[in-house]
Amino acid sequence: MQMGEGQAFVIIDKRLHSLLTAKPAGCAEAPCRVPVPAGISICEALQLLGVRLPNALTPVVNGITQDLSYILHSGDEVRLVVQISGG
Repeated sequence: MQMGEGQAFVIIDKRLHSLLTAKPAGCAEAPCRVPVPAGISICEALQLLGVRLPNALTPVVNGITQDLSYILHSGDEVRLVVQISGG
């Protein structure tokens, strides 16, 4: 894993905060903006933070839907959207 210069941010909102099994450092309350290194994938960033979320998850980077393999760039903001189904 090669890290780029700068950092990106994972935004943990109130709804997701309650789903976390472990709170990332500096994220005692929601919403919080957690820095991660640029140059790694969203999946690697979540692993680095110790975040375990449901499979029905859509990452949105700077307002654009991405998959977990997206490589983060300096200044990117990742919001995690949990998909809801029902009938």
